[in-house]
Amino acid sequence: MSAILNQDFSTNPKRFFRNHFIHQPDTLCFGTATGLRQFDFNVDHGNRAVKQRKFRSLREIPVVSTSLYAAIGGQAQAAPLAFVPVYWLRNAPHDVTSIQLDNGANFFFTTTLNGCYIAVGSNHNPIILHIDGSFSNGRQIQLADNFFGNSPYRGLSYVPNHGYGNADNAIFYGIRNSRTNRWKFYYQGFDAVGPHSNEMNAAGFLGTIDFKRLYVNEKFRH
Repeated sequence: MSAILNQDFSTNPKRFFRNHFIHQPDTLCFGTATGLRQFDFNVDHGNRAVKQRKFRSLREIPVVSTSLYAAIGGQAQAAPLAFVPVYWLRNAPHDVTSIQLDNGANFFFTTTLNGCYIAVGSNHNPIILHIDGSFSNGRQIQLADNFFGNSPYRGLSYVPNHGYGNADNAIFYGIRNSRTNRWKFYYQGFDAVGPHSNEMNAAGFLGTIDFKRLYVNEKFRH
């Protein structure tokens, strides 16, 4: 199953995110250093998620967890599609972490967002900042401004109706077009408690956010 999921993700990641909820376990978010990592996608049978379809009822979708976060050091894969190469950006408490993307992988992930601020530079190999949620939103923007100086950048923060409005669990990710070498960025939201957690978010980021929100429904819990 892992190799099939890895292939499905690599072939069409946007479709994969539409049809799966990606769960990032604590071992990934708190124990993995920034850099090129090996991601392995596996069905998570311990969690359930549902998706609101327009004018239709809720639909349960598979939850997929990531694992195998070893660094990529040029070694051959043990088996075809044993992992997916991903640029990974960790978060640090009350700090700013960063990574510069290149053509070493076609995918980028950062840790689960919960009040954090993401800032993305504007060139073909953008620098990504992850500014911890312990800072106020104003301070987060100030830190990004100081880092980029006069260089343009775009930011995404936890601001309802203007950013990612579901602080429970949001995943920010990027997909690189290998033909044009351009990165586009998206997020997938998850909210277990919000009263409108099944509604689409009308905000935008670089014009390419995936606005679908997913949330845990009690009837699907074990």
